[in-house]
Amino acid sequence: MKPRNFFSELKRRNVYKVAIAYGVVAWLLLQAASILFPTFEAPLSTMKVFVALAALGFPIALIIAWAFELTPEGLKRTEFADESFGGASIWYFYLKPNVVAYFAR
Repeated sequence: MKPRNFFSELKRRNVYKVAIAYGVVAWLLLQAASILFPTFEAPLSTMKVFVALAALGFPIALIIAWAFELTPEGLKRTEFADESFGGASIWYFYLKPNVVAYFAR
């Protein structure tokens, strides 16, 4: 595969969007954890585990973004996704409902 084709395929499969969204959300969660963990006297190892989980989740999110596409009908393998739709916004179908569900508890 040519490098130009590879990067255009990354763009088509929304891997860039997922990487940026994951980075922003992980950074925000780590910032909040760094403020809240000392407040609740959590052990120092808790922050280390939290950072490790955030780092390990990044390649997993990229692999899932490569293999699947989020459509209005649900999660589909990228080969079978509707090309005319052009892909769904990761914020609209995944992040927004999760943020709302988290704060609704």
